[in-house]
Amino acid sequence: MKIPVYVEKILTGDEKLSPKFGVDGTTGYDFLYYTTYVFIDQTNAGKLREIYEDFTGNRNNLSEMLYLRKKFYIENYYRSELDYLSGIFYNNFIKHIYGHEATLAGTREMLLEIMANFPLYRIYISKNCNLTWFSDYIRGLNIKIMNWA
Repeated sequence: MKIPVYVEKILTGDEKLSPKFGVDGTTGYDFLYYTTYVFIDQTNAGKLREIYEDFTGNRNNLSEMLYLRKKFYIENYYRSELDYLSGIFYNNFIKHIYGHEATLAGTREMLLEIMANFPLYRIYISKNCNLTWFSDYIRGLNIKIMNWA
């Protein structure tokens, strides 16, 4: 008798659980995401947004709000991790590629932008992992590394 195995993995957007994990599914974040809409009448979404905007004064669209909150969270709760990662990237890659035009502060800002715009909650990279999607993602952000101070 096979016992089903479920993992706690937050799936974002169109992300699918990798079959390489060898599990039967997730603990339910994706299920909760979809079942939430059972209780929301979409015909009143505009009115609800209007009430929210009047109450908070916040007129940003959802993607802008999400970006700003991610950036705030990274800068305030993961500052030391961001600084450490920036040092690693700058010392081992960026300054060797871009020379004196790149700065540590610019590298930090670049990584912050990458993280704040990142479409997934978490990724898992293995030795045989194909990262072309990640390269395409970085190019799509059109982030400049040089001359950031």
